[in-house]
Amino acid sequence: MMKKMINPGSHIIADLIDNGSEGVEIGVWIGDTTEKFASKASLVHAVDAYDITVFGEDEFEKLCARYSKLYNIEPTKEGFAKFYDNIYQGVVDRFEGRNVQVYRMNSTEWFAQNTKTDYDWIYVDGDHSYDGCLRDLNNAWDVIRKGGVMYGDDLNSKKGVRKALQEFGHQYVDLGLGQWKIEK
Repeated sequence: MMKKMINPGSHIIADLIDNGSEGVEIGVWIGDTTEKFASKASLVHAVDAYDITVFGEDEFEKLCARYSKLYNIEPTKEGFAKFYDNIYQGVVDRFEGRNVQVYRMNSTEWFAQNTKTDYDWIYVDGDHSYDGCLRDLNNAWDVIRKGGVMYGDDLNSKKGVRKALQEFGHQYVDLGLGQWKIEK
């Protein structure tokens, strides 16, 4: 049985998303937050790499120690690859025929192939490193319509996220429970 890792503040963002809006979620995991967003939005673009190779060797070792016990995963790269394949397929199955398009790629790849520049909102909760988060902030800013909103998670729990937000150059609002927003 999959233990769910729920984003406890995502309901704050879901409450702020306009009915009928179109947005992007960067960092999907098992889709619980996606489910909340999809209940309001007309279309959610759900982007997650589902790929252990995006982690450096040191980070992989930490993840291996933590998740192999939590989820009974074989503590090897092959074991984690199979685990991520299963998570991805579960998300695809969960949203089949619904208002969610699932993309199995990292956010940099997704932004590079995206041609739309007027999303109503983007939720940034993928790469929590300073460089990764700052890259997502800059890429997201370029594809949100004027009057749109960038949202995100992990303001208080990930140092890279806070540092990236502080250096991004646009005022963010702390919404509580680690959630934040920036209006364009």
